Amino acid sequence: MAKCMYYVIYRLPHLQFLDSTKVTNFERMQAQVKGRYTNIVRPKNSPASEQYVGSPILYALTPLPRNFRKPEEHQGAFGKLTYHYSGKQSEGNRFILNNDL
Repeated sequence: MAKCMYYVIYRLPHLQFLDSTKVTNFERMQAQVKGRYTNIVRPKNSPASEQYVGSPILYALTPLPRNFRKPEEHQGAFGKLTYHYSGKQSEGNRFILNNDL
């Protein structure tokens, strides 16, 4: 928290109050010493696509396969799953009766 406070005081040196308290001379000195080192470093705005123009990686990765199957050559399966409740996971609830709810 103090790191952010020193950065704010460093960026606004004539600030009188911060977080409803008066800014002290000690905080101003600390802000002058530590304030410039608390700046957030962000990457440069360079589009990622410019890095990979003409790269062999783009040609190796394709979103879809190059050869498509015919509709008659499907490999899918269709079935019905019947789920049977066993109640083993909720055995604690069997002792609660309707008039307890």
